[in-house]
Amino acid sequence: MTAKLAYIWDYDIDEEKFKDILSGKLVIGHLDKKWAIVRLFEYAPYKEIIRLMGYKRIVEEWPGVRNYIRSKSRKRGFDFLVEWIRDKHPEKIQENIFTTDLKPLSILVFFKLKQNEG
Repeated sequence: MTAKLAYIWDYDIDEEKFKDILSGKLVIGHLDKKWAIVRLFEYAPYKEIIRLMGYKRIVEEWPGVRNYIRSKSRKRGFDFLVEWIRDKHPEKIQENIFTTDLKPLSILVFFKLKQNEG
């Protein structure tokens, strides 16, 4: 059994089972792929979401789960991220088997904003 994830406090699900649910390989009652995606967007840290989903999948899945996210700040944040990736960094969502760069874009956004200030 792998580590228990902090954002899955209310279920006896380890990381491997969660990944299987997230990928659609496993369904446990009402715990399906959509549930896992919503749970990530609602409760997981940003870096964890990037690690488990990647930018391409975030952009693809966001419109389908947006209305299930209760946190207004999370909605605003991911609305911004998805739009920003599509408009400013489409290379992050292009299929490329040689790209393994999953650096959080928050660092890139920060430096870009700093460049624009100067």
